[in-house]
Amino acid sequence: EEWEAGREERERLAAEKQWIEEDERWQRKCEEDKERQAKAMKRLGLIPISARAMKDQSIKKRPKMFGGTLERRVVTVLSGAGGVGKSLFALSMALSMTSGRDLTGFVGGGSVDRRKVLMISNEDSKEELILRSRGICKGAGVSGEEEQEVFDELLLVSGSKKKLILARKAKNGAMEPTKVVSGIEAMCDEEDWVDVIIIDPLVSIHTGDENSNVDMEQVMGILRGLAERTDAAVLVLHHIRKSSGSSPNVDDSMRGASAVVNAARHTMLLTSLSIKDASRYGIVELERGLYFGVTSGKNNYGIKDGTTTFFKNKSIDVPVMALDADWNEYADVDSCGYPVMVDLESGSGDKPSTIMPVHVVRVLQQVNATWPAILSDYFEAFSEEWGVAKSGVYDRLKCLPSAKEMKAEVKIQGVLYGVWTEKIDGKKALLREIIS
Repeated sequence: EEWEAGREERERLAAEKQWIEEDERWQRKCEEDKERQAKAMKRLGLIPISARAMKDQSIKKRPKMFGGTLERRVVTVLSGAGGVGKSLFALSMALSMTSGRDLTGFVGGGSVDRRKVLMISNEDSKEELILRSRGICKGAGVSGEEEQEVFDELLLVSGSKKKLILARKAKNGAMEPTKVVSGIEAMCDEEDWVDVIIIDPLVSIHTGDENSNVDMEQVMGILRGLAERTDAAVLVLHHIRKSSGSSPNVDDSMRGASAVVNAARHTMLLTSLSIKDASRYGIVELERGLYFGVTSGKNNYGIKDGTTTFFKNKSIDVPVMALDADWNEYADVDSCGYPVMVDLESGSGDKPSTIMPVHVVRVLQQVNATWPAILSDYFEAFSEEWGVAKSGVYDRLKCLPSAKEMKAEVKIQGVLYGVWTEKIDGKKALLREIIS
């Protein structure tokens, strides 16, 4: 009787236990399904940002370089017509970053953060890259130990004899990265840290169809992946269409598929000086080809300003070894170009590629001598006068007051006068006249 009396309670407890077990199994299944889905999403890269991170995570500053034209883990495209000077300008950018000095004058303010740069050129030979590098340094007054320090941070690779292909079309039609990409990554690891990778030109590093958006999107994806994995900024040089004219649009003028400019986060355009602009600035036709402009274009992470900075390719002699008719070596010189920023609007002419304030530049420019010679003597004189290395001279010059302060300007010109009259022969009378 007691057993019969407790049967209903036992049945109730058994049913409740079964319900709890079934609920636990269902909860475990939900958790397992959720975990499987999370793993699948992670493999696909579908990882949403948490609300907590959106609200509380600290935001890091964008890792921009060289005046904001380059950025880590981002691809920048520098485009221009053939022969306008893209390769020379890109090499000048590289040397500016490895030296810590704005050799081009493009950034403004004179100094840039020192960076290690890898430049791959599929067009220029090893000898040409060395000649151009020495010419740019000589034109900017970089020599001796400082030049060696600049070259220590520069990794130049020539693919003129054997093209370095980074993307090759597979049998299934897709563009796939080659072993060269993994080789670049290994080189970056071996060098501890490479900040910037320059590739010249885009058309030479892949086997795809330049006019195919599918192919070029995949090629640019490979370059983006390279930038991500090396934590470096990638600058790739590209051509523009022949029909673009002398004043093309920065982004619409690029040759081939639109996927190139769409995939880039920053763009710049090099253009030769037009006949109209040459006439406006009083530049004769024979010299028009020496001038070019650099215009900022697409900027996904900032405001597109579209401003144009003008440059002049100047010539300088670089010591080389030559062979006579009997194959005997003898010392000679070879001319090489180097870009210098010019202020065509104000008509003040060439702006020296240094970090010196404008009032210092004004004094030195009036000396009747070539700028590289002035620059070299100038830094040596100040280095000796102040008892510091050349890098210390740069730091001190950056701290000089603005030329708008007349008293400061007079004082600094007086310092220049004192140093130059003591250190540089034959300049005393001329500098006394300038200061007066």
